[in-house]
Amino acid sequence: MPNYNFIKWKLTKKRKSTILIGSLSKNNRGAIPNITKAFVHDLKMKYEFVPHFADRKFGSASLAEFNPVNVYYFLKHLFFWIGRLALYNPNIAHYPITSYWNLVKALVFLKIAKMLHAKTVGHLHGGAFDDFWKTLSKMRRRFATRELNQLDVLIVLSDGWKSWVCEIIGLEDEKVMVVNNPIEIEFEKRALSFKPAENPSIFFIGSLGKRKGVYDILTVASLLKERRIYTVISLAGPEAKRGNLREIGGIVAREQLDNVKVSKPLYGREKIEYFERNSIFLFPSYNENFPLVILEAAAAAKAIITSRVGALPEFFEHNESVIFVEPGNIDQIVNAVIELISDRNKRLRLGAGARKVFINKLSRDKIINSLDKVYQSILNRKV
Repeated sequence: MPNYNFIKWKLTKKRKSTILIGSLSKNNRGAIPNITKAFVHDLKMKYEFVPHFADRKFGSASLAEFNPVNVYYFLKHLFFWIGRLALYNPNIAHYPITSYWNLVKALVFLKIAKMLHAKTVGHLHGGAFDDFWKTLSKMRRRFATRELNQLDVLIVLSDGWKSWVCEIIGLEDEKVMVVNNPIEIEFEKRALSFKPAENPSIFFIGSLGKRKGVYDILTVASLLKERRIYTVISLAGPEAKRGNLREIGGIVAREQLDNVKVSKPLYGREKIEYFERNSIFLFPSYNENFPLVILEAAAAAKAIITSRVGALPEFFEHNESVIFVEPGNIDQIVNAVIELISDRNKRLRLGAGARKVFINKLSRDKIINSLDKVYQSILNRKV
C-alpha cells in the first residue's frame, strides 16, 4: 500500500520547507505536546511538518528516572525518529528539552538529526531546569554543554531564561531565541469569552506534588477551616511522584478537610468547564520556567495568586494583574486568599488585568510570529 503522507510530502517539498517536530501526542495530553500542536496548527500553511509522536502506554509516573521502561521507550521513539529523518530528509529538526532523563534523550535525538544534515532547534522547557543543572555531574554537564552549543538555535521561554542560558551554560547570544508558549487553541477561544465567576472558589491545576506548592495549599485549607472561612478548594492533576496522591489523600482525611476536592487530570471540555466555574487560581509553586497554567488562567480572566517564579515577573505586576506571594510563605498565601474571597471587586480587577496582559503580550499571533522568525533565521543562514 502506498505511503500517502510521503507522497503528499514529495509533492509539496519544492514549495515548503520540511520540519520534523516533536513531541506530539495522539491523545492530545500533556503541556509540551499541546504547545507543539499549536505551533503545527498555526504554521502548517507555511511549512510541511512531519510529526514525531512520543505517546506511552505505561510508566508515565517515572518519566524522570533511568529504568527499563524509559530505556524501552527511548529506543522505540529513537527508531521512529531516525526513520522520519531518513524518509523525509527535513530541513529542520525541532525537539523539546527538559530535565532528568529527557535531557539526554533530547540531545541524542538532535545530535542524530545534525549528523543527518538537518538544522537543529532545541526547545527548553522544565520549571526547575536551573536547579537540575546544578545537580549534574561534571561529565554529564560537559556532555550537555557541548551538545547544546552544537544546536543551531536553542529556544527559551523568556528574556530571563535567555540570560541564564548564556551566562551559566555559555551559549552565544545569537543562538538563543525567545519564544513564549501558546495555550491550546480551543481553550483560548473559550477562555477569552468567559464572564467572571461570582463564587469565590479556589482552584489549582498541575502536577500534584511539593514543587508546585500543593502541600502548602492543604495547609492553607486547614487554616481557613480553623478560622471558619469556608470555600471550596479544588485540586486537579496527576501525581508528581509515585505516592503523592496517597499522601495528599491521607492529609485530607486526617485533617478532615471537607473543603478540599481532589480530582483526576482534566483535559478538553472538562478542563475548560473547570476553569469556567472557579474564580481564584492558586499556584504557589517553588520553581517554574513559564507555567502554561498561569497563561490559561490569565486568558480566562481569573484572579491569580502565584509565586514570583520563572518568567512571570517579566509579564505580570503585583496587585495589578496577579498577587505575588513568596513560595512557602503560608501567612502571605492565607492573607491573599482571604482578601480575594472577601473582595469581589479586587477579584474582578485582577482577572481583567491578567487577561489584558495575555491579550497584549502573549497573544497567539505574536508567539507564532516569533517561532516563524526562528525557522526563517535558520533557513536563510548561509552555510
